[in-house]
Amino acid sequence: MEERPDSRRGDWGRIALVALLAIGVRGWVITHTEVVARDSIGFIRYALQLEDEPLLQVIRRSEQHPGYPLSVMLVSKPVRALTGGLSCDAMTLSAQLASAIAAILMIVPIFFLGKALFGRQAGFLAAALLQCLPVFVHVTTDGLSEALFLLFLSSGLYFAVAGMQIPSARRFLLCGLFTGLAYLTRPEGGELALAAGLILVAVGSRSWGWRRTAIRAAALAAGFLPFLAFYVGITGHLTNKPTGQEWLGKQQEAAPIVAKNCPTLLAAFWDPQLEEGKSRLLWGGKTLFWETAKAFHYVGAVLALLGLIWFRRRLRDDAGMWVLLALAGIHAVVLWRMAIVTGYISERHTLVFVLIGSLWAAAVIPELGRWLGSYIVLARPDVARWGTAPICAGLLISALPELSKPLHANRAGHHAAGCWMATHASAADEIIDPFCWGHYYAGCVFREGKTAPPPIHTRFVVLEQGANQHMRLTGMSIARDVAAHGEIVYHWPEQRPLENAQVVVYRVDAGN
Repeated sequence: MEERPDSRRGDWGRIALVALLAIGVRGWVITHTEVVARDSIGFIRYALQLEDEPLLQVIRRSEQHPGYPLSVMLVSKPVRALTGGLSCDAMTLSAQLASAIAAILMIVPIFFLGKALFGRQAGFLAAALLQCLPVFVHVTTDGLSEALFLLFLSSGLYFAVAGMQIPSARRFLLCGLFTGLAYLTRPEGGELALAAGLILVAVGSRSWGWRRTAIRAAALAAGFLPFLAFYVGITGHLTNKPTGQEWLGKQQEAAPIVAKNCPTLLAAFWDPQLEEGKSRLLWGGKTLFWETAKAFHYVGAVLALLGLIWFRRRLRDDAGMWVLLALAGIHAVVLWRMAIVTGYISERHTLVFVLIGSLWAAAVIPELGRWLGSYIVLARPDVARWGTAPICAGLLISALPELSKPLHANRAGHHAAGCWMATHASAADEIIDPFCWGHYYAGCVFREGKTAPPPIHTRFVVLEQGANQHMRLTGMSIARDVAAHGEIVYHWPEQRPLENAQVVVYRVDAGN
């Protein structure tokens, strides 16, 4: 049955309401950001290279996929024009705006995905829920690729579900196109092509006949394979990311796990000393479970699990749900192996589960509301509303303390050190900073590759004081060795005694 125009207007009204919520929440995060994640600096460097150097050459040598850096480059053009040119703050804002715009646009596919599976109320609640989960909001407002990746992934999921519910080659072609865009943003995008293809063949061979199934599978492949061929043709690999190379067995798994870079957000590491004698398989599964639960803000995980149980009978009638579950299963296997091989997994890697689980969580909230409302207001036709509102309010209130925290406030000292070095270090000085923030805010990223480096006059080394030696960071041992020959010239907080400083900057003469 064709939808009435007033029904469609109601859909877009709900989407607009969630968009207003998202703009407010993400505007708060952007205006209360101390520094962006460490990986953001690499994306900003990538974006600047895309602007100045041949596209294919930059993609070939870069570790990251090009989708998000390209969006940062495009957003940075008007931002730089409005803020007075190239600067650290302008590029930081550009990276965050690129993520925030993608996260706000994500509301549209999430709403229609929830509507297709459970109804428009579930679509509305799922879209709103994702704008309130602290980890999801912080990651997708940071200078990271997750927001753009999840925008493309959720769009591809919508067309996959729509294609299973009302089969057509066009829907599977659109699924393939968005899956390809997701793959150009992060390698995990290829997981959706596999999940959709498996369910398409499994269901189609029983219900549609082989000829129609083959046509729809060909449409899915026609959308996805050009993007895969483009990237693999340039780089010669499915991914240039070191983690992906290890996952595929291209590097020795016996390499020291602790040599990895520290994560940009909360994460778990395999520590050979603490975990001696324990099963890495078991550690990987346990870590994956808890990182996912934290990304769900715990309550969301309970709601998602309850929703799966509550609507389990729908799995027999709606093949579209199996695409989501297949994607979740494939992603779980990928992350489990990543945890085992690299000894590292972060909350932001689990956001695919959060996106999928939010649909079941949103669907079960009105059911719980109906049950709760029956105790609040008896014998009323709108009893579900009386119960749903307190549940939603409780979820929002529980998230507010985390949402209100400034992003990466614990890195304020590195920001201050970078600003100090911007005024005290010259182009002839070398800045050794394994943390990257001081190096970035000193303006060094913008000088890279512009001119031949002059003879080094002085070295500045950025370190932290404290029990955590951050030896997982690449270059940390070298930085400490160099700093041992210098003297401290800056410390933060500046008003505290040196022995209580958190971040210090050493000055080392070139001869030392």
